[in-house]
Amino acid sequence: MTRDQFSQYLQRLGLSPSETAQLLSVSPRTVRRWLDGEEIPGPAQQAIRAWVKLHERHLPWRPDSVSVATDDQDQITRHRSHTIDFNDVIERVEARGGAKAPWVVDWDSGRASLETMELSFYKLQSGGFSVGTYRRTDSAPDAERDREMIEDAVYCIAKALEKKSPEYGPVTLVVQDGTSKGRIARQQLHEFQTANAAIENICKSWGSPGFQEPFIMTKDGDLLWDRHELKRECVRRSSGPRALTALAEYVRSHAHLFVQDGARSFGPAERTRREGHIKAIADKIDELAKRTGSGSVQYQQFEEALGALHAAGFFPMGNLVSDVAFALEGVTP
Repeated sequence: MTRDQFSQYLQRLGLSPSETAQLLSVSPRTVRRWLDGEEIPGPAQQAIRAWVKLHERHLPWRPDSVSVATDDQDQITRHRSHTIDFNDVIERVEARGGAKAPWVVDWDSGRASLETMELSFYKLQSGGFSVGTYRRTDSAPDAERDREMIEDAVYCIAKALEKKSPEYGPVTLVVQDGTSKGRIARQQLHEFQTANAAIENICKSWGSPGFQEPFIMTKDGDLLWDRHELKRECVRRSSGPRALTALAEYVRSHAHLFVQDGARSFGPAERTRREGHIKAIADKIDELAKRTGSGSVQYQQFEEALGALHAAGFFPMGNLVSDVAFALEGVTP
């Protein structure tokens, strides 16, 4: 990897030199030397190339924000290893020509299934996933014997996650020109470069005359977003920013009302530091509010911010927290 390639990769990933140093578990001075032309070691190159490939597939590659905020290097290192292994699996399956059979992925329940086989997975706070248990109903599971089948399942889960990215595209929006009651409704097809652009159009047009039963398909005709998913997404995008902003304002204006650690009393300097930390979390919640309107925020990211507040001894009002939870789940309370 040349100096220019390294610099271009960081720009593509949106990483500053200091962020790069943290995610690679090296010093900022080391990253500056790499940018000046010093040879980049193999493990760092491997991680960066894996990040770029996952980024281009619209798949999560960053560790969760709590690990980054607390500079938890053990967790960051584990996530980096997981990301490299994950990318390697995808590349091996693609080198074989793709999955031999299409596993059915149920993202909500965390299961991928194919006939007598099932692979469970759980969602990571970063937005990705990690593999759980592998089961078979026709024989005893053997991970070594069925390694390629398990890799196919991981690949299918990754493809399902990739298609849920707001940046996935091009896509086709299908909408009826009215209700089908007493008439034959006609379908209209609209092409968009990304799912996000289609969803923005849907949220603006929802409920208007001539705009009924919308859903989004891939160019190959596979269903991406059904009507119910789109309804929840529009609720998230309209209610989420307001609820998050209200919570951030409350946290910022009440940052001094935190619970102290144990029996010891904080001095003025420590109180000021703790208040500043809580207000910094409020700023991050504000950032989430801005990004929720474009569909790039998941509920797990709010949970991370809420967990950081609790760790700092600050506990927001329950109704503000529940308002955010309802909004980000796309539910009208």
